[in-house]
Amino acid sequence: SDSIQKPYAEHATVYRAINALSRNIARIPPEIFAKGSDNPLESHPLLKLFEQPNKLMRGTQLFEALTIDLESWGNGIWWLGPTALVTRGQRVPASIRRLDPCRIKVELDGNDEPLNYVYRRQSEDLKIPAAEIVHFKFWNPYDSKWGMSWTEPAQLEFDGDYAAMKWNREFFINGAEPGGIFSAKDDHIITETAAERIRVQWINRHRNKAHEPMIVPSGAEFKSEGMGQKDMDFVNMRRYSRENTLSTSGMPPAIAGILEFANYANMAPQIRLFFHLELLPRPTYIQSVIQSDLIERVGLNVDIYFKTEE
Repeated sequence: SDSIQKPYAEHATVYRAINALSRNIARIPPEIFAKGSDNPLESHPLLKLFEQPNKLMRGTQLFEALTIDLESWGNGIWWLGPTALVTRGQRVPASIRRLDPCRIKVELDGNDEPLNYVYRRQSEDLKIPAAEIVHFKFWNPYDSKWGMSWTEPAQLEFDGDYAAMKWNREFFINGAEPGGIFSAKDDHIITETAAERIRVQWINRHRNKAHEPMIVPSGAEFKSEGMGQKDMDFVNMRRYSRENTLSTSGMPPAIAGILEFANYANMAPQIRLFFHLELLPRPTYIQSVIQSDLIERVGLNVDIYFKTEE
């Protein structure tokens, strides 16, 4: 396909931008406070749940996966397991399972509120009540029930860069010459049989063989009709695409490892810009959703706060 279906896995710039966000957010520790207290609890069942949410995740992977889903698709879906009595009458979910946003469909009730989340599986669809789902989403002005990521407006940008990468790769694999026309030279005549033989020999000799010497048959001349790589300004085109993709993601070039114009004077401002404008708002939003759709839903008398102080 000429269009990228999985930006995080298929495009290096998208991967770098999302990876920088997800790993930095995952390392911000969540803290749990008793209502009305300014002192964080040293231990709490929720903290243990976040560290071991299910059989497949450990440590900070729950929040890393959540950020990757939000940045890639604009949505992050947690499926809460049944609540279990822990201590002193407190109930917390037994597990948190991450669901693939690409396989989710939201069903609304008569008041346009989420009723069920339908999870598409190979065997059959699974209908999950909305009360068991925590839905994180970046606001989408065109669909209030489903989020939108920055990768959507950037799709055309990295699709073009992806096509350039594929063309560049094929350029070297297929002989570095896109093709052309054989014609008779002077008063020579090339019969249909001879023309077909020349065509087949040319393909067999040059396909998948980069930089092979060209041997033109006697009485014929070759005129290239393709566009050589030198005619396509790959370096500038790909640099422009990379800069636009990073700009759409909100990622300063230096944070993404682009140090071409980096120096001591501009590195520190880029780091501060990244922290205050891009990194800080994300855990603030995540903690608000956890507070309302997890903690308050199960009736815990605590608050959550991500420690984002520099």
